[in-house]
Amino acid sequence: MPQPFNKMRRRCPRLGSAVSFEYCRTHASESPPCWKILDCWWEAFDVVGVLTDELGAEAVQRLADSRPPPKTASLITLIEQARNRCTDDSS
Repeated sequence: MPQPFNKMRRRCPRLGSAVSFEYCRTHASESPPCWKILDCWWEAFDVVGVLTDELGAEAVQRLADSRPPPKTASLITLIEQARNRCTDDSS
């Protein structure tokens, strides 16, 4: 069911541009949702309540307890993704 919050937009501190709540929930580079979703959206609406209804209390607690991925791991992932895109483009 579409949520009224999905089209709300705000500046993403990780990407540096505006993204929708839906992007944060479903299109982040790691497993959805983005690990910063609670930090970014708590002032706009009851993000904990919305995610608890959708994912369950345990999943939301894991998000609250999550730590950012190490910078090195993030860079390696981005490099691998870029290499894969280059390989796919040259095929």
